[in-house]
Amino acid sequence: KQFFFLFSMSEEAECLICCMEYSPDELPHQGCGHRYCADCWGGYLNSKLETKDSARLLISCPDTDCSHFIRKDFVLQYATGTALENFQELVTAHEIPVKRSLLRTFLDSPYNKQERSSSCTDADYFHYECLCEVDTGWGCSYRCVQILLSVFFRNAPLDDPEIASVYEIQKKLAKLGNPSFKSEHVNTPTWIGPYEIQEFVENYFTQMKANVSDVITVDDESRVGLISQIHAHFQRENPLPLICANGKKTYAITGITSGDERILVMDPHYQENVSSADFSSFFEGNYEQRSSEEDKRKHEMLENAIRWETAENFFTSEPFWSVLFCI
Repeated sequence: KQFFFLFSMSEEAECLICCMEYSPDELPHQGCGHRYCADCWGGYLNSKLETKDSARLLISCPDTDCSHFIRKDFVLQYATGTALENFQELVTAHEIPVKRSLLRTFLDSPYNKQERSSSCTDADYFHYECLCEVDTGWGCSYRCVQILLSVFFRNAPLDDPEIASVYEIQKKLAKLGNPSFKSEHVNTPTWIGPYEIQEFVENYFTQMKANVSDVITVDDESRVGLISQIHAHFQRENPLPLICANGKKTYAITGITSGDERILVMDPHYQENVSSADFSSFFEGNYEQRSSEEDKRKHEMLENAIRWETAENFFTSEPFWSVLFCI
C-alpha cells in the first residue's frame, strides 16, 4: 500500500512513525509519499546502519510494503554518529569507477585474437555497482544504456556530456508518461527492456533512431536473419552498440567477426571492484591471479566482462531475444 498526500502550506500532517503533527516541509520523503519527520528518519537510518554490511547501501523506505530505495544524499543528511561514519565508509569502499575506453584497450591488446571483425571504435564499461549505485540483479539494462551513451557521445561530441546515472535514467523514463514505467517506479529495482530503452533514446537523444527486433532465436532461419542484421549494423560508419535482452538479462554487443560469426559482448552482470589497470594487465598477460574467493570472482570478471562468443551459442541460450538497434 502507498499513501500520497496533498497539502497546502498551512495544513499539518502526522509523521507515519511517531504520529506527531508537522507542516509538510518538515516531513521529507523519497518520492513514494511516505512521510516521516527528521528525528524518525534519523532513528530509522541509524538502526539500519549499526554495521558496515555492504547490503546497508541499499536501504528501503520504512514502510514494509514499499520498495523505494533511500538515496545516498538522503542518508548523508539524516544519519548521525557511528551510523553516518559506517555509511561513509561503505560509500568509499563501493566507489567502483567506470572503466573508461575498455573496448579500445581490449581491441588493441594481444588478448583479442579476432583480426577480421567490425566493431564500435571504443566504449566505456559500466556494470553492477558502478559509481556506488547498488543495482545487482536488476540494473543490467540501465548499464547497457550507459554503455550505449558512452559510444554515442564519442560519435556526436557534445559540450560536457554527462552520462545519466541509473536513478536519473529512471526519472527521465517516468517523465515520458508511459504506463510501463511510472513515477512510482523511480528509485526502485524496476527492470526495463529494449522497448523502454527505445523510448528513452528517441525522446532524449533525438539524433538517434532506434528499432527493436523480436526474434525466436531457436528457429534457425530467424536466428540467421538476426545475425545478418548485426553484420549489416556493424558495417555502418561509427556503429553504436546493440542492446540485447532475453527477459532475464540484458547485454551490450559491440562487434561481430566476419568469419566464424562471433559477437563481442560487454556483460554488465559483474560487481567486483576491478580497476582499469587490472584489465590492462590481464589483457597483456601480466595479471597475477591469487587463490582467495574474491580474487577468483575478479578473475572471472576479467575473463568475461568483455568477450567474443559465438553468435549461435549466445542467442540459443534463451529461446526469445529482443534486440535494440540504434543508429
